[in-house]
Amino acid sequence: MRRSARVTVLAVLTLGACQAPSGTGGQAAPDSIRALSRELTATERTLIAASDTFGVALLGAVNSTRQNSNIFISPLSVSVALGMVMNGAAGNTYEEMRRGLGFGAATQDQINQSYKSLTELLLGLDKHVTFKIANSV
Repeated sequence: MRRSARVTVLAVLTLGACQAPSGTGGQAAPDSIRALSRELTATERTLIAASDTFGVALLGAVNSTRQNSNIFISPLSVSVALGMVMNGAAGNTYEEMRRGLGFGAATQDQINQSYKSLTELLLGLDKHVTFKIANSV
């Protein structure tokens, strides 16, 4: 399968998984599950956009080295892990990591708070779904 087809298949599967929680027989989730309980902050929106861009670029880079293979990665896990590594960086290394992850002008505190609040938001979206992140410092 060509690379662009793999990316499309992955995107469709990801969107389908987000819209049809287990136990619904593949039907779309009720609006109460898809609706957020609060508005996203500007920094959270930046973090989401940066994570999306980073995830697509990461998939492309991994796929280019493993052509004709099935690939499954978690861009969220990689982004969160690199965000934690970025917390221990300083100077040029910190700035390059922040730029590479696409965080723009967001401060380290804003980035950390956004990761925390978005994780809490995800955990509360559907009580029938278990969401666990094993990354830790």
